[in-house]
Amino acid sequence: QLNSQSSHTHTVEEKVEQLQAKLSATEQRLGATELQLNTTQQNLSMAQQNLVGTQNELTDRKQQSNALQETIQDLRSDCSDYQRQLNQAQQQLNDTQKQLSDATIQLQSKSNQSGVEAVK
Repeated sequence: QLNSQSSHTHTVEEKVEQLQAKLSATEQRLGATELQLNTTQQNLSMAQQNLVGTQNELTDRKQQSNALQETIQDLRSDCSDYQRQLNQAQQQLNDTQKQLSDATIQLQSKSNQSGVEAVK
């Protein structure tokens, strides 16, 4: 019976050692998992900071784009104004050329009449 108790105690001690070894291995895996989790959280934090930076950059570019669109609209408006002024100036030039042409024809006509009268 003493042998039986001794082998039973031996078996319990082996079980305890096995369980302690399993516990130690599990604790090591847990420690490694915690390290991975910390690394993942740091990576996530950096990714979030990068995202905020990218969003800020996009906001800046959108503001620049809006400002450029306003400048383009202003330039188009100015071009339209200049085109109208140019058209008016062209019309005035055309009118002046017509008046000059009419005056030249009248002058030639009077000159011709004068020449005919002088011959008489």
